[in-house]
Formats: sequence, structure tokens, C-alpha cells
Amino acid sequence: MISAPQTLIIYYSRTGNTASIARQIAQIIGADVFELNTKDAFPKDMSATADVAIKQYQSGQLPELVETPTLSSYQRILIGSPVWNGKLATPIARYLQETQFSQQQVGLFCSSVGQAANVTTKGIKGTTKILPTLFLVGSVVTADQVNQWLVKDC
Repeated sequence: MISAPQTLIIYYSRTGNTASIARQIAQIIGADVFELNTKDAFPKDMSATADVAIKQYQSGQLPELVETPTLSSYQRILIGSPVWNGKLATPIARYLQETQFSQQQVGLFCSSVGQAANVTTKGIKGTTKILPTLFLVGSVVTADQVNQWLVKDC
């Protein structure tokens, strides 16, 4: 296991791929994990979910979150999101919009089924360091990938 600062992994996962990656990273580095949930569920069909997400981004009406974690005891926050229509899933976009980080290191990891992503960290507020984004295809991450992502960049 990699020695890591007090780390919290926050993620949203509609199908379970991002959840699987979050748990794998947590096991590799010994981090705590928090799953974000939305007040209203997304459609089961991914195509319908994509349509909802497009409308949410266009209208600026991102989904309401049920609960968010307390960040004060963590030095590093890793945020996991599926890629929807080439962007962060709207629940993660909402979380980033609402959250002011308190000097923590912040990193994103994104899971995709192969589509290109236009994911930005510009909306992250209050951090001392933004780590490079880790892009993954599928639902598996290796210790080597996590090492390359976190260890060399910290």
C-alpha cells in the first residue's frame, strides 16, 4: 500500500464502474470513500441519462445532491466521475460548483467506456494543488497507474 496523506475519495457512479475504481484506489492508498447520491435518480437507460445531462448542463440546473462529506480532516481529495457526453457527470459538476476546498490537494479520476473527454479542473476552488486528471477506460485501475498518478505528482 502506498503511504498517502489523509485522503478522501468522493465519487458518483451510475453503473458501478466509477465505484469499482474508487474502491480499488482506496484499497491501494488506504483512503476513506464517500459516494455522492442525487435526490432524483437518473434513467436506467444511458442514452436517456445522456439526454438529461445535456439538458442539465444547458440549463445550469445541475442535480441536487442528498449529502456531501465533511472535508476538514483530509489533506487530499480525489474525485471520481464517469464521463457523460465528454464531460464530468452532472452530479460531480454540481459538487465542484458548491464546494470550497480548504487548501487540500485535489485530483480527478474519470472512467469512460472509450469516449473522448473534455474534462476541466477550472471550477475547483480553494486548493493548493490540483493533481493531473487520471483517465481510465473500463472499471479497472492498477497500483502502477495509481502510483504514476499520485506519487510522482505529489
